[in-house]
Amino acid sequence: MPDYEGIPSRLEVSNVDVPLVNRLPVDVVEGAVYRLYSTVLWNRLRDALSYMSRRDINEVRKAYEYMEEVHRYQRRKSGEPYIVHTVAVAIILSAFQADVSTIQAALLHDSVEDNPSVSLDDIREKFGTFVAKMVDGVTKLTASERNDQNIVASKAQVKKKAIRKLLINIAQEPRVAFLKLADRLHNMRTIIFMSEEKRKIIARETMEVYVPLAQRLGIYMIKTELEELSFKTLYPHEYEFIKKRVIDKIRGRREQIREVINNIYTHTAEAMSPHGIIPIVKYRVKSVPSIYRKMESLGKSFDEIYDLVGVRVILDWKTPRDEEVPPELCYQVLGIVHSLYTSIPDRFKDFISRPKPNGYRSLHTTIFDGAGEPLEVQIRTIDMHREAEFGVAAHWAYKEGEVSVEELKIVEAMREKLSSIFQTWGEDPLHKEIEQQLFADEIMVFTPKGQAIFLPEGATPVDFAYAIHTEVGHRCTAAKVNGKLVPLDYQLQSGDQVEIITSKTSKGPKRDWLYFVKSSRARDKIRSYFKRLRREEELKEGKQLLEKVLHRLGVDISKFKDAIDKSRKWNLQDLYIKLARLKKGIISGVKSPDRKGQSVDAMVSSSITNFVKDVLKDLGLCEFVQNKDAEIKIVDVQRKKTKTSFYLSRASCCQPLPGEEIVGWVTTGKGIVVHRRNCPVLKSFMKSAHPDRLVKVSWDELDYLKDVEGAYPTKLVLETWDRKGLLLDIAKELASLDKNISRIKTYFRKRDGMTIIELVVSLKDINDYHSVRRKLLRIRGVEKVKRGKMRR
Repeated sequence: MPDYEGIPSRLEVSNVDVPLVNRLPVDVVEGAVYRLYSTVLWNRLRDALSYMSRRDINEVRKAYEYMEEVHRYQRRKSGEPYIVHTVAVAIILSAFQADVSTIQAALLHDSVEDNPSVSLDDIREKFGTFVAKMVDGVTKLTASERNDQNIVASKAQVKKKAIRKLLINIAQEPRVAFLKLADRLHNMRTIIFMSEEKRKIIARETMEVYVPLAQRLGIYMIKTELEELSFKTLYPHEYEFIKKRVIDKIRGRREQIREVINNIYTHTAEAMSPHGIIPIVKYRVKSVPSIYRKMESLGKSFDEIYDLVGVRVILDWKTPRDEEVPPELCYQVLGIVHSLYTSIPDRFKDFISRPKPNGYRSLHTTIFDGAGEPLEVQIRTIDMHREAEFGVAAHWAYKEGEVSVEELKIVEAMREKLSSIFQTWGEDPLHKEIEQQLFADEIMVFTPKGQAIFLPEGATPVDFAYAIHTEVGHRCTAAKVNGKLVPLDYQLQSGDQVEIITSKTSKGPKRDWLYFVKSSRARDKIRSYFKRLRREEELKEGKQLLEKVLHRLGVDISKFKDAIDKSRKWNLQDLYIKLARLKKGIISGVKSPDRKGQSVDAMVSSSITNFVKDVLKDLGLCEFVQNKDAEIKIVDVQRKKTKTSFYLSRASCCQPLPGEEIVGWVTTGKGIVVHRRNCPVLKSFMKSAHPDRLVKVSWDELDYLKDVEGAYPTKLVLETWDRKGLLLDIAKELASLDKNISRIKTYFRKRDGMTIIELVVSLKDINDYHSVRRKLLRIRGVEKVKRGKMRR
């Protein structure tokens, strides 16, 4: 059955909650009850270490007994024995199947700091150099480290030095990061026992240092919980407000979500069973901090956030195996999901063939559920899921005995993941040495206040501006490097001090910035700005066009909106955009209208009106559509004649592309359908209908049919001989051409035993089609590639 609640237990980060004794007095702690408490905790830890050999558990036991003595007389703010904390940290790390030395270090991590009689030399002598190094890595500054040249440091300086020490130790030994994150996670879970002032300080430090650290390492399980706990502490009112609204919202959609989960599970389980695969299907809820950030950054209200809930499909072996679940099965599941529900084409993302920079792999698609609400679906294998939740630690599998070459490679991968964590450092000789080793393909520049910013080689002041803040980038008008004005496309060098000059009256970024920026952040922010600007303009114009037509037809706007809210085919915002682009397409196609024909405004009005009438028919509002034979005249600008027309669309049978000769066929009720001149379907129409229904059209008139990437969605049909990895190879080849798959469907053809794969990709012109086709035909197993009929 589907899993509705969270992730599988073997992936959960455990929490320690032993309600045996609460706020024990010292005299009791010293006695039998303390020993009983200790026994319960050891049993919990031993159960969590079930992946270890008996010999290694005995080694952990030695550290446990030593830790028990070191902290015997100590209690936490909650009144619990201090050993609750150290055991909790060890259990959190056990979820990553951490090695013996790391678990020992977790148990001993506060020994030196909280007991003056214990030194690092003691730890080194009893448990080895590595454990001592780990303990030192998470130990706060010693008195000598705290003060320089006998000058007493301020609290702020001490804090800064402590964080710097931590980061230096992490750079030398990445596993220190996991130990410190586990330590901070349990401290945040129990932060309620601190004073309000102390809670705020700890939560802010967590948000500024430890959340980014967990994010950059890809440990999203810990990152998400740390962020949630910090946000709840810093902004309690906002947290409770959003949490309550989320609960109310989900309560209203629970049945629809459950239906989607059951439906996807049933069909996926049936399809995956022959492969020995079982799907885990569950829903996830967007975190409160993520919702808050989205509301703030986009200026939206809570009711305008639509991706509160998503469905996740995880493919796992029915019986444990050492090999990874074949990634190509994710594409098969994608086809199943798209066959069950209507998908939103421009919301599909393929992170399997094109993983994110941090290694994240998954397929994302958005569908409409049974109630017509958008719902994101993520599809991944169990290994991809572990990587998404645990980052590089997903492969940190425990192995008995000495450290293997493979484990050393994993530690090196962890070290590489820390490449951007030093952004808050100032100048420091050791930092520069580490920077030279870790950031060979990056440059390090500074703000006027001395904050270090890492950018890709060849970066410009615009890249720097967007690294500081999105709004700084948008309002950037000039820049100074080392005190001198430079052009915005100036290439920065390591060590440069950069100052950005902004203006409140700036009209925003320039499109030509995209030609010289180097960082993906700057590029994405600039593109998002123009995409959002274009969308806002189209929404506004489309709304005006629609309301004008509805008013003229006598349609009640509220009645129309009620009908469209219930429709699974139409969405109000998409309709606004289609109308705006339809108008743009008509205007761009008119170069020299005949004076005797209609004006451009009349052409726009007639086409928009007929488009809206077709929408009204779909919505069941036929009483507002006149069924007369009256024809609406528009000008054929190429032939200087008038022809009957409504609006233009590409023929689904031949799917013409720019670069091909096209003609329009005037239909009854569907406007002008544009075919390839040699389309067989068009030729059959001409045999049974009057040839005067042909009209001359140009590609300029079809511009409004382009998608957000400026291309035309086109179905490709691939005839293939199925093999392992075929779908993944296809996705990778398309990704190399910067093509996204918006829809996918596969089926077996019985008559010849071939597997047919139907893909919808965006193509700019006929040359683009031929390039894609050539690439696909080079793939082993792909016999034929052609355009297929696009279903409406």
